[in-house]
Amino acid sequence: MKPIINNIKLKTLNGETYKFPKNIYYVMKEAVNRSNQKLDNVIIYTGSVGSGKSNLSKGANGTYSEVIRKKPYTLDDVYFLIDKVLESFDRQDNKGSVINYDEAIQGASGRDGISKLGKKLRVALITKRTKRHLISLCVDNPKELNDKIIERCLAWYHVFYIRTNKGKYVKGLFKVFKKEDLRTIYNDLKNYKYRFVEEHPIFKKNIHIYKSYDYSDIFYNEEQYDLKKGEETSNLEDDDKSKPLDDKRIRNIKIVAGSELEVKQAVLASAYGLSISGIQKILRETTLPT
Repeated sequence: MKPIINNIKLKTLNGETYKFPKNIYYVMKEAVNRSNQKLDNVIIYTGSVGSGKSNLSKGANGTYSEVIRKKPYTLDDVYFLIDKVLESFDRQDNKGSVINYDEAIQGASGRDGISKLGKKLRVALITKRTKRHLISLCVDNPKELNDKIIERCLAWYHVFYIRTNKGKYVKGLFKVFKKEDLRTIYNDLKNYKYRFVEEHPIFKKNIHIYKSYDYSDIFYNEEQYDLKKGEETSNLEDDDKSKPLDDKRIRNIKIVAGSELEVKQAVLASAYGLSISGIQKILRETTLPT
């Protein structure tokens, strides 16, 4: 089925124009309305590594800030570590801003942090409503979240890619789900009825597929994004050193990784409690134990 193309043209504060899905634009307008009335504002973006969820959230967050609220959206609003997110709740200079947490780089090493984020988020949304943040969360799988976050979700977008018959990968496809659907899918994933969102009947029955545009150079460029991501997560490899692996586990990692696809590395990071960079280091610097 072809993606639904229903976009509007928008303009950033510095005059750049871009196309944006109309359905998300209206969700962002509702988010501003909720913010003005001091209501919860949490939007969740899920999808495998490389699917385009960070790109979609960037377009949505920028639309919320620059097009609707008329405030700049910059890299200062993007966080890759839980501690940075928690610090942002306590700042006094970011009222009404987006707090965008991109967890994908960490693999499973972010699970404890997500639990801590859920508890902190509940407190912040209750005690700091006057700050009127939009909380934007990017994670691989909704089961990485917890009840406290799911309860406060305004909208959920699951982003995915497909492989065409000619071998080309089309990224940035997404489906929109109601909060009730998120709760059902979340519970079924947590209870191991399904492993991935795409396997769930609710996902399969939802025939409406949308396509996001490439927002790499809108609001801030991709090079700046990668630089900040590298700087903030550089200490994750140090954390991996405290988790020694025996020869059997290293052998399993190298055999399963095989082609060293990024998606497989993310799965391995989740299975062994390491960062993706930690998995890459094992593949680079270790030999296959006999």
